[in-house]
Amino acid sequence: SELAGSLVLALLRARLKRQSWSLFGWPARLCLLCHGDPSVRSETAEAFRKDYDIHIAMRDIPGAQVQELRQRSLFLLPCVRQFKVALEANGWEPTPAMQEFARKAFSRVGVSQMIEDGV
Repeated sequence: SELAGSLVLALLRARLKRQSWSLFGWPARLCLLCHGDPSVRSETAEAFRKDYDIHIAMRDIPGAQVQELRQRSLFLLPCVRQFKVALEANGWEPTPAMQEFARKAFSRVGVSQMIEDGV
């Protein structure tokens, strides 16, 4: 029963880790660029820029572990890179066009997520 309990805890930990990434990671947090309040959109764009700057600064930190961590960064995902390019092109300001871009991006069904979840 101890082994079964350890397995259950490991599975719960893995699920919690997966869900927290989905809720608090950048692909999900970018949906706040659709928010009706301009201050929420600006705060989101600024937080995204700061985190992206940290990602870039990691290039200069020596060590295989740091570089391995950087290679798994969410900033390397195509959907996140698209937002980065769009925001950077507008001086990191969440313009109405950016709001519309975000609205369209987050109104689509995430096919890969559905496949991962076995739907």
